[in-house]
Amino acid sequence: MVLGNSIACTPTTQYTLTITSTAGGDVTTPTEGTHTYSAETVVNLTATPDAGYRFVNWTGNVANVNDATTTITINGNYTITANFGFDMTYIDDVPDTSQPPTQTLPSTNPNTNYCAPMAMINIALYWNFVMGHANAENVTACLPAKTAAEYLGYFMDTNNTGSPARGNDADGHPGTYDKDIAPGTVEFVRWDASNLFLTPPPNLPAGKLGYNWTVTQNCTTDYNSSLAFYTGEIDVGRPLVISFSYWNPVDLDIAFPDPETGETIDVFAWGEQKNYSTDPVEYWDEGIGHAVTGVGYILNWDPDGEGGGLTSQDYVIVHDNWAPTPKNVAIPWANWKCLFTVDPGVEAGLKVFITGETNRYAVWGGNCVPGFCADAWAIQANPENYGYLLLGTAIATAVFQGTYDYYLIKPLEEPSTIDALQLLGTDRYYSGWFCCLPPEKYNGVHTSAVDPLDALNGPPDGQSALFSAFMLLPGAGWVWPPP
Repeated sequence: MVLGNSIACTPTTQYTLTITSTAGGDVTTPTEGTHTYSAETVVNLTATPDAGYRFVNWTGNVANVNDATTTITINGNYTITANFGFDMTYIDDVPDTSQPPTQTLPSTNPNTNYCAPMAMINIALYWNFVMGHANAENVTACLPAKTAAEYLGYFMDTNNTGSPARGNDADGHPGTYDKDIAPGTVEFVRWDASNLFLTPPPNLPAGKLGYNWTVTQNCTTDYNSSLAFYTGEIDVGRPLVISFSYWNPVDLDIAFPDPETGETIDVFAWGEQKNYSTDPVEYWDEGIGHAVTGVGYILNWDPDGEGGGLTSQDYVIVHDNWAPTPKNVAIPWANWKCLFTVDPGVEAGLKVFITGETNRYAVWGGNCVPGFCADAWAIQANPENYGYLLLGTAIATAVFQGTYDYYLIKPLEEPSTIDALQLLGTDRYYSGWFCCLPPEKYNGVHTSAVDPLDALNGPPDGQSALFSAFMLLPGAGWVWPPP
């Protein structure tokens, strides 16, 4: 006789999922907060940016950290965060040199009103040391930034203590005339042992090299035209100088750390119009403004969000060369006088810096096989265009003159991998596939959407291909992502 039975029920394991987000958006699926799920539950996630922001990535154990719509499988207690950043365009690593300059030259007396040389020296330093541009090498003679600005101030005749070739000579005004910024920059950049100019400048610093740069002044008063001119330069990766009619920025105590660039953007408003400042000392009038270095922009942006006291405006991001202000000043586009673009020109050759397990790498240049130009492996290599890359050295040789469609790099001693490859150039796009390089191991490279190894069915499992290719394309500038 069966008196009874019992069935044991094992309770389902429950876990918590805590969802948060940074400023600039929300997690809309499910919702933010703490949720409870059974083990092995697959939870759909959707991150939605606010206007003026973009989704950057997830922090946590999600299926795809780079996709705004993804999933997470619950196998424990998890905390995840959706990270948002500005919908901004920004040029990384532009120096921010602040007044006053050093006083190593007789012409740097007084050392006030030096905003224009400071704003422009940031750009020279950027092309020289950040981008490693072939037309900027030693353009500042490796001088300290504030000392290099002194020499630039001489050629701009800042404070009427420099070159009498400039327009300030007849007036003797403190500061730098807008009309003297472009010609002063061109002469300073060109200045070298072969170009000492008729008016004797200071003694040429040791190692100073000269180049022919193009500096263009644009003083349009139209809002849309001036803003388009500014954003167009930023879009192609060229920082520029802006001269404002005055500078009285009011800190709104709104600061946004951008998770993608690691930069903090501080929001300012325009204060009342003035014709001078005291820290640092500057004076402005009809022909002389406050010069800054433009490095980015955010269009149609409301920094304090819906319901705040601000409205959506177009903001530019600048380095204002004032020590009391933060590095990245975001301020509405207004009160501009003139803009000055700086183009170092097309490099004579492509510089390559390579490191790896072997000492020598072969380089070939070639042209597209007709009909197969989209495939970076379909090249006709020119055996005469062959050269060596030495381990850990930067070169610019005839191999990289831009006369070929493609270039191949292959280690000469096997087995080997290429640990790091750096392509340094500004007025070209780069496209290609790099066999042994995780994304963090190369710099300044635009990878193509076409994987050339698809045509070769890829390397054997567990092995790395032992060569790399890249394509050199004419372009309007340095742009990421490629158009």
